[in-house]
Amino acid sequence: RFPGIATAAGPVDMPGLIGGKQSLVQDLQAAKYVDLAASYDWPIRQGVASFTGTPEAPLMRVTGPDGSTEVLEAAHYLVATGARPWVPALPGLAQVDYLTSTTAMELTEVPESLLVLGGGYVALELAQLFARLGSTVTMLVRSRLASAEEPEVNQVLASVFADEGITVLRHAQLATIVQDEATGEVIATATVEG
Repeated sequence: RFPGIATAAGPVDMPGLIGGKQSLVQDLQAAKYVDLAASYDWPIRQGVASFTGTPEAPLMRVTGPDGSTEVLEAAHYLVATGARPWVPALPGLAQVDYLTSTTAMELTEVPESLLVLGGGYVALELAQLFARLGSTVTMLVRSRLASAEEPEVNQVLASVFADEGITVLRHAQLATIVQDEATGEVIATATVEG
């Protein structure tokens, strides 16, 4: 990019990178929830919760991992739900070794190639991360990148991604996905409009 300046990077230490990410997440979770709750002397309950009672006097029913149920009454509740990646119901997906945004961040090796479905912020982050780590990345996007944002955002992202070697197929839908039993390679076919 700048004349006279050369840069190079060695191979990525994926176990080290992922270990650092997991350590950071654990530290942030402790600081955000566990340590904060302890500093206010708030009890922490883990399980499946639902509100009962009335709007004026809400109660929280918590079913713990062991199946026990507890009903709590408090002036205020802090609900930290966590999240799981949504897996779309696509033909053949359940029969292949696919990644989610969580499992992709647990890989011990950089994949040679990666197909990213969608153009939301998590897909954008993962596509750029893995492209920068050395994967050949292709994105299938139903409309445009960052479709919830202004159209100009898509134009800038598309330009940056093109410069970084990320292939973006707009107006694309996954048609079929199969895994070759001999090689383990996943083969996806998409339909692209226009």
